[in-house]
Amino acid sequence: SPANAQQATATAPVILVVGDSISAGYGLAPGEVWVSQLEARLRSEKLPYRVVNASISGDTMAGGRSRLPALLKEHRPQVVVIELGGNDALRGQPHHATRTNLDAMVTAAQAAGAILRAGFGNVQSVRFKGEVDVVSDVDEQAEQVIVALIRRRFPTHGVLAEEGSPGGDDTRFRWIVDPLDGTT
Repeated sequence: SPANAQQATATAPVILVVGDSISAGYGLAPGEVWVSQLEARLRSEKLPYRVVNASISGDTMAGGRSRLPALLKEHRPQVVVIELGGNDALRGQPHHATRTNLDAMVTAAQAAGAILRAGFGNVQSVRFKGEVDVVSDVDEQAEQVIVALIRRRFPTHGVLAEEGSPGGDDTRFRWIVDPLDGTT
């Protein structure tokens, strides 16, 4: 019944997405946003999760950090996806401030009992590639998963992945993948 479906949705484990315009879908139709595609995939796989998209276009790590405690309290998520940092870089924020805010968000989410990594194991290392660009083993593993999915679904499409994994020969269609920055 519809009432049972609503109750099941209300009690389903929550995946909380705290992001910027990439997750909010600035300039995209609702079905084109990766968060909407995640919701659709979870439904099609009959996985009992409810996705809460708390993303705001233009948001920064500092903004996400200030909003996160209330979001954790309100939604009590099982999984937290943090997709922020691009606007910090565009605004020239010092990488140590971005890193401090990210660390605080990770700590808050973990203290609330949320899982920050699903299927990728523990973060073993974070390396700085430049003044404000970082890469972690989670970033590399997430990229490998995303690239594998793209290649399986679109085997001839070109793929340009920041951490490696080039491929595909159809230059009419090219995917650019950088999971840490949220780009696909």
